[in-house]
Amino acid sequence: MVLSGDYLYAVHRTGIVVLDLSTPRQPAVAGMVVILQLTDAGDHASVDLAFAGTRAYLSFLPSSYYQAVASIFMTDVSDPFQPRLVAAVQTSIHAQ
Repeated sequence: MVLSGDYLYAVHRTGIVVLDLSTPRQPAVAGMVVILQLTDAGDHASVDLAFAGTRAYLSFLPSSYYQAVASIFMTDVSDPFQPRLVAAVQTSIHAQ
C-alpha cells in the first residue's frame, strides 16, 4: 500500500484500488485499475507497488502453479478517480 495525500493506493485481487481518505471515518473507493493478469492469478502471485510522481508501478510474479508471465504494469494515477493502465512490460524476474 502507498499513501499519497488523502488517497491510499492498494493492490487488490483485480488490480489497483484507490481509496479516498479525505473523510477518515468514511473512506470510499475513488477509483480502480483492473489488471486481468491479477484477476486470473488468484492468491498464488507476488505483487509489489511503487510510486514515482503521478505513476504507480505494480510488479507481478506468478507462482509456480500459474502459467502467467512476470510483468510490470505502469498506471497513470494523476486523477485518483480515473486511474488508467498506461503500459505493461513482461519481465523474466520479479522487479522490486
